Amino acid sequence: MHSAGVRARAALDDARARLAEAVGARPEEIVFTSGGTEANNLAVIGAARASGARDIVTSSIEHPSVTRAVETLAAEGCAVTWIDPDADGTIGSVNFRSAISDAIGEERPAIASVQWINHETGAMHDVERIAAEWRRGPFHVDAAQAVGRVAIDLGRTPIDLLTWTAHKIGGPVGVGALFRRAETPLRALSYGGSQEHELRAGTPSVALAVGFAVAMEIATRDRESRAAAHRRLRDHVVGFVNERFADAAIIARETAHPSTVCIAFPDVDREALLVLLDLAGVRVSSGAACASGTPGPSPVLRAMRVDDRVAAGAIRVSFGPSTSKDDVTRLLDALDRSIDRVRRR
Repeated sequence: MHSAGVRARAALDDARARLAEAVGARPEEIVFTSGGTEANNLAVIGAARASGARDIVTSSIEHPSVTRAVETLAAEGCAVTWIDPDADGTIGSVNFRSAISDAIGEERPAIASVQWINHETGAMHDVERIAAEWRRGPFHVDAAQAVGRVAIDLGRTPIDLLTWTAHKIGGPVGVGALFRRAETPLRALSYGGSQEHELRAGTPSVALAVGFAVAMEIATRDRESRAAAHRRLRDHVVGFVNERFADAAIIARETAHPSTVCIAFPDVDREALLVLLDLAGVRVSSGAACASGTPGPSPVLRAMRVDDRVAAGAIRVSFGPSTSKDDVTRLLDALDRSIDRVRRR
């Protein structure tokens, strides 16, 4: 009740309202979390437990925070339908329709979870069409890679649960958000106080929430100009790779958002390549950020039926708000010097 607390509450409420406005939601529909992982866990597990659904429909290329949540539900007795992507890396509405009719019929309640943009390949899925066709229960979208990159209007798209995180749009690490449409069944996974509409106990970080809201506004405002800049950078990278490395593959080339390029170099020691690039001042990754350092080909690329020999040499190049052409030139120079050094003989 003291004045400092009132100011803190006002700042938190203002941040919530700004996030809601950016995605076409209402402030009371936004739940702050510690990041995308917690938000995905709360959405998937919380919705399944609250709705009583015993069937889960998801894809085989989801982020680990979704796949592990689904595996938790499977251990509790839920039946899971895993949908593989097409060769272009996308999950289409046809895949979902056939999965529903083949695996769970037309009437049984279920929940669905599908990402908007893939975290490794950048492939964009037609989630708006899938959401419009889904009629079995709560529909969740992991939008960590999409918020700030594509236009999102939850006022017109029938998505029940949508999750994202601040650091993917240049905000602080340690805060994320869950959109929960009114009346969507959801059960808390943490217990304590009544914060965040009694869906997430614990004192929220006002500073992180405010930083999140500012980053959100900047990302939304600059979305089109950033996409155009990233498209130019991507085309430069793709053109160089095609010219210099005849055997390299650009994964999901036709369907990927311009902020991401997934390049696979056959017979390359991926970890050694990452080290050489890092020494050259270039930071790229090999798969999901939370699975960094995991040996073996990516589960996403395996689900896309990419040959293991090719997938084992795949790296993900991501462009951020400050990425420049000089940065890309440094990347390409480093690749030119490094690939032959890390070829498996």
